[in-house]
This record gives sequence, C-alpha cells and structure tokens, in this order.
Amino acid sequence: MEIGIFGGADYQSPAMPHGWPRRPRFYEPELARKAHEDSMMLYELADDIGLDFVTVSEHHYGGPGLEPNCHITAAVLGERMKNARIALLGPNLPMNNPVRLAEEIAQLDLLSGGKIYGVALLRGTPNEVITYFNNPAESRDVWEESVQLILRAWKEPEPFGWEGVHHRFRTIAVWPKFLDAAPPRVMLSGNSLESVDFALKMGSDIAISYGTPEATGRSIERFHDGAAALGREVGHGNVLYRNFVYVAETEERARQECAEHGFGSMTFFRPPTAAAAAVFQESVKGSYGDSAGVTRESLEKPLGTWGAPRFVGTPDQVFEAIREYHQLGVGAMDFSFGGFGLPTELAKKNLEMFARHVLPEVHKLPNSVNTKANANA
Repeated sequence: MEIGIFGGADYQSPAMPHGWPRRPRFYEPELARKAHEDSMMLYELADDIGLDFVTVSEHHYGGPGLEPNCHITAAVLGERMKNARIALLGPNLPMNNPVRLAEEIAQLDLLSGGKIYGVALLRGTPNEVITYFNNPAESRDVWEESVQLILRAWKEPEPFGWEGVHHRFRTIAVWPKFLDAAPPRVMLSGNSLESVDFALKMGSDIAISYGTPEATGRSIERFHDGAAALGREVGHGNVLYRNFVYVAETEERARQECAEHGFGSMTFFRPPTAAAAAVFQESVKGSYGDSAGVTRESLEKPLGTWGAPRFVGTPDQVFEAIREYHQLGVGAMDFSFGGFGLPTELAKKNLEMFARHVLPEVHKLPNSVNTKANANA
C-alpha cells in the first residue's frame, strides 16, 4: 500500500472565526508566510521518512489551505522532493478553463521531470461550487464535460475543435506533452455510485474521501463489478482513499488532542454565520445534497463535532483501521497529518510516530486480498 500526505498551507489565527469563507480582514502576512513554511517542512519531512507521494489541492477564500492554484505549489514541490512524487488531487473543474488545466498539468510534468504521481479531476467541495458564481445545478454536467475534454486534449495528436454544451473552443492543441507517452494516472471521484459509473466510462481510477467502511465498500464493489462487465481488470492500485490520521501514545491522548484543536472536524466546510449557512445549503441543494454531509443537521452541529478522524489512536489501532480499508480494496491512502487547525509541532510528531510505528507494518500488507469486490473482478 502507498501512503501520501495531504498538506496545504494552514493559516492559523486565534482571532479568526471558523468557517468559510474566511474574512480578509483577519489576514496577516507573517502568519501566511509561517503557514507556507510549515507546510513545506511537513512535505519535506514526509519525503525524508519515506512516504510515497505528497498531495496538493485547490481551495479558495482561505480554507482549508492557502492554495487557490495548487499547480503553483506543485511547481515548488517539484524542486524540493527527492523521492516522493506529487499528486494533484486536485484542480476543481467547474470553476476553471479545462484546456488551461490540461496545459498546466502537462507543463508541471515536464518541469518536475515526470514526478506527477497522479491527477484527480474533481468538482470541488460544495462551498467552492459557489466561489465564482457557478450554477450548482450544472456543476456535475460541467465537470463531466470538462473531464472528457481534458482527456481528449491529452491524447489528440492533431488540433481539434470542441462544441459542447458548456465549453466551446475553436482550436485545441495542448503543448507541452507528457514526458511519458501516456498521461499520468487519472482519478475521478468514487464518493457516489453515480460518480463510480462515470469513472468506469472514462476508464479512470477512483478516489474516495472520508467515507465510512460501508460506503467505501459499496463504491469499490461497484467499481470492480462495473470493470468486470467492461472486461477491464482493476485492483488495489486503482483505488485511493483520503482521510485524517492521528497517532499518539494512547487512544485517550490521541482523541483529546484532536478534539482540543478540532482536527478532523470538517469545520472548514461551514459558513461562519447562520444567514450564510442558509444561502450555502440552498445553493448546493440538489447538486451535492446529503452525499457530501451538507444537511441542515450537520450545519447546525457545534464546532468540532462534524466528523472525526477515523484513523486515530495508538499505532496498533491506526494500523488496524488501515488494514480494514485495505481489505475493502484500497491501495493508496492520502492522509492529513496536520493542518485544519492542528499546531505544527503536533503535526510533526504525528507524522514521525506514523513513520516509525505504522508505516513499516503498512508496507507488509499483501498486494491483493480476497474480498467480494476482487472475487467479482
């Protein structure tokens, strides 16, 4: 199993209210610079201790990281990573020009010397659908058309035009091309069965985030069954999963430190006021809905109680949680070891304890296990 770190420059200010969007008046240059430096420190530590990849993601208006263009961060990491590869998980398609994204990703592959681990072509979190006045009701259709356009742009040997419902380009001829003949690994969302079906249609891998074992198992089973029907062979290497992780000497200490700092509480999704929450929920209604946890009940929960790290506790407990997902068919874990309000010194300790006590056991996991999903593949 492969392990990566989901980083991001986490701007931490005790005076700043929780929630999204973050108010610009709370911005302080020195805190932002510290957030960037701390993020780079964790990435480089992850590289030194043997993690397989480092992850960058696009987020806007201050949360959950200072990465409105994750490709800029990836370019910086390309000069710093000695062994770890770079995962773009990823650009948000509905709010971007898909041809420009196709160009930038190919350019990153060239500048980094082929260090791109993979690319997740995503819709974005529910709050970010409304960042640039996109219509939430159209976000899925825009996303699907953008995926189709990007994949074709990477493969076409000749200039071509595109006349779609949401995108129209008279001429497309993406330069540069990737260093290898084939594009890097492409992942699409596996968070819903509908998304899994689209990933199968596109011939891509799937990436699942924050799902329970039950929900994750259903998505993986759908992925394996659908691939078998298409005559395609898939396995652990085609499934990535993202969540929070926190390792401490005791389970009590791990949970206490997570709760104290709200680590894993998912509060970065939440609008900061009741009025904004009502507008936010109405904006995503019918587009994301309950599948993303954006319900009236979840929005009204106290800060620090919406979600919790599943991979939390002693090294043995964390490893057992990883093994559970591995048995479902997950082949790569993208973990948040810090950020999201966790002090940097605790994030560093968390990462070091994981590398010392959990990572060696993870590397012993077999390449395949006998699961229902695999049996159907």
